[in-house]
Parts: sequence; structure tokens; C-alpha cells
Amino acid sequence: MGMLISVDGEQTAVEPKSATFSLDELQNYVEGFIEIITIDDARTAIVNDEGLIRQMPMNPVASQVVGRLLVGPVLIVAPDEIE
Repeated sequence: MGMLISVDGEQTAVEPKSATFSLDELQNYVEGFIEIITIDDARTAIVNDEGLIRQMPMNPVASQVVGRLLVGPVLIVAPDEIE
């Protein structure tokens, strides 16, 4: 199960359609091409790779979780939940 964090701070639990999240699912959640950021051994952040270029709004909650500036919706998952 992943945790989708919207730019307004809303957190929504999301499930993959199969055992792991597909690339299409990840791209849908972050609204574009993905970048994978390792947070620690148990958590990975999936972010929009072009978020800054597209001038997506800052995501203060996800930024605090990851420890760096993030924009747009962010999906937090376990590394083994990604295809």
C-alpha cells in the first residue's frame, strides 16, 4: 500500500492494481514522468520528474517527509511495491 500526498497535505492510502505498482499507475499518481527518490530502506518517494519545469505547486508535507523540496503530488511506497 502506498500513501499519496497531495499538495494541500491530504494523505490518501492507495493500493496497486496487482502485487506492485505499474509504471502507468505511478505516472498517473504523480501526473507525469516519474523520478524515484530513496528515503530510507523502507520507503521510496515517487515524484514528477518535470514538476519544477511544469511549475507544479510545492508539496510541504511530502517535502518534510523526504527532507528536500518536492512539488506536485508525491507517492510514498515501499521499494518492493514498484514493478
